Amino acid sequence: MSKFVKKLFLPTIAASFIALGAARTANARANDQDHVVSTQELQKDVAAKSKTRRENEARMDRILETPQGREAMSRAGVDYKTVEKGVRMLSDAELAQLTARAQKGQSDFAAGSISELDWILILLVIVLVIVIIAVA
Repeated sequence: MSKFVKKLFLPTIAASFIALGAARTANARANDQDHVVSTQELQKDVAAKSKTRRENEARMDRILETPQGREAMSRAGVDYKTVEKGVRMLSDAELAQLTARAQKGQSDFAAGSISELDWILILLVIVLVIVIIAVA
């Protein structure tokens, strides 16, 4: 190997690799700090989602246990346990959407905006959606 390569080229290459490695390490640390979510934040998020899901399940159970809910299930020819199991199988988004629709129907019924037959039909559709999603 020539003196030029030994004295100038090899040290330059070595310094370049060291600088490149240091830059990558610093960049990786900065990226890690930007994207790290604490365990405590994750636990809070999971707990909040779990609480919301339990509340939606409880609301849906109360709605389905009404006389109109029982009649809707009877008309659909499904057992309450089947529907209850189907509710537990829904995704969080599906459950939230169906619960919101059922609560709106229930409040409309309580306000006299819809008849009992309309309320039963709304519940019947909700029951059928739950069963279809659970079976799929």
